[in-house]
Amino acid sequence: MRSRPAKFAATLAAMCAVAAWLAVAAPASLALAPPAGLAGDATPTLGAGTPGDVAVVASSAPNRGRVAVIVRNDTTAPVNNVRVDATATRPDGGAVTSASTSTVVPATLAPGAYGLAVLDFRKQGVAIDSTVAFKVRHTKAASAVDPKLLVVSGLTRGAPTSGKVAQTLTFTVANPTSRAARGPITATVMCFNEAGKPVNLTTAKVRTAGIAAGKDASVKVGLAELCPTALVGARAS
Repeated sequence: MRSRPAKFAATLAAMCAVAAWLAVAAPASLALAPPAGLAGDATPTLGAGTPGDVAVVASSAPNRGRVAVIVRNDTTAPVNNVRVDATATRPDGGAVTSASTSTVVPATLAPGAYGLAVLDFRKQGVAIDSTVAFKVRHTKAASAVDPKLLVVSGLTRGAPTSGKVAQTLTFTVANPTSRAARGPITATVMCFNEAGKPVNLTTAKVRTAGIAAGKDASVKVGLAELCPTALVGARAS
């Protein structure tokens, strides 16, 4: 009989395989359900990408100096160490600004799977009408499973409020493996508009302590803006 971690890895790999088939078969701007490792009520609208490439297939307009992006693996092998570099150019030919990130959730992308990230231009600034170009680097991974990824379920929205927190999202984070998940636990929330386009991304430490093997915890994230639909991922440290 296979161990619980082996069963979890096998299930996750099977779900990733289905996501890979959907991604390869998808034409441009097709709305797809989230791959294994992400949960929520958003159905992102993604670009077609390029077979054999890892690239940004959706991005937000600059929002408070940040640009939210979705990166998809359209190669035939899992990848990790994904890094996104971005440059923003104003229409008037003004100064070019740049930003980079190596934080993608999930950190490992199976063939056809996508991950969430954000480029932070706030130190240099980025105009709302800037044209943003992306370059993605990566390495081949030995496994399609992100070992620190946790399972998210039960997304619930709080009522809109005034102040620094416009809305809260509450959800359950579970550790289905036989090993304790080390804290702090970090949650990544990408919000989308009604057209399935990214609007912004929030990352928050939602639990200082870890989560014991086979256990779960209810967590909450406060958002600065209302979030019509969302995708959520959570990782251990």
